[in-house]
Amino acid sequence: MTYYFMPRVPDLDCEVTLVNRPPRDTPNCWRGAQTVHAAWSDGETWCVESVLQVETDGDIRVSTEMLPSDCPDDAMPVLFMSPQTLAGKFQRLPPLNHMETTPAWRANIRLMSATTSVSYLGEYPTGMTTAKASLISLAPLLQTGDGIANALVFVNIHADPAVEPYAMDLYAASSAQQIAEARVFSNRCTVIPLDPLPNDPDGLLLLTCRNLTGIPLYLSYTQEHLQMSLEHSHPPIELVAFGNRPAVNREMKRRWFARAGL
Repeated sequence: MTYYFMPRVPDLDCEVTLVNRPPRDTPNCWRGAQTVHAAWSDGETWCVESVLQVETDGDIRVSTEMLPSDCPDDAMPVLFMSPQTLAGKFQRLPPLNHMETTPAWRANIRLMSATTSVSYLGEYPTGMTTAKASLISLAPLLQTGDGIANALVFVNIHADPAVEPYAMDLYAASSAQQIAEARVFSNRCTVIPLDPLPNDPDGLLLLTCRNLTGIPLYLSYTQEHLQMSLEHSHPPIELVAFGNRPAVNREMKRRWFARAGL
């Protein structure tokens, strides 16, 4: 199963373009019409409602205006496609595996202001919704300069619907000096302004979270969002092409956590 998130960022709108066509011909991969669903956590259950149908090889843009009217403003909508139409409250996210492909079956996630937009081509993999994992993220693509603001947009989706706070530590990577501590939430999109933090144009910002994983997006923008940039950092395992990738991933994380004194 592949999930797609709609990040809710203050002063910006969001839409997700879903394509009902696998990225390549894959045996046993679903080919047929599907129903697009919206799900959100109320802290105790996953609320699921159907949004619309998308035909075979078709594509559809889902905007925030198309979400079910009872989806709260403080919830993070999660979209998914299914051959069956689902509705109701679920103790866990519906576990479907009909869209497992390599490369991943992705969507275009777009943030929009009145004058411009930025996109993230991605998905939230099923494996991450049940993983007990940590987070290490280096932010090399933050923009600096007069009139430019930066924010971390952190997304977590877990099969369990609980909405719980977790500590995220921010460090100067070069010195391993902690410069801030933030609070992020499971099954939510957490937006953390980065402007008050000391920013070394020649250095990197290091983010760590020992008990929660997710997707960190880095948003840079000018006043009134006239210009924007949206980037993300790959997890350490994506930097390894061959060999025992999980072991290398664990070692890279161990070294960074040790450097930060964790």
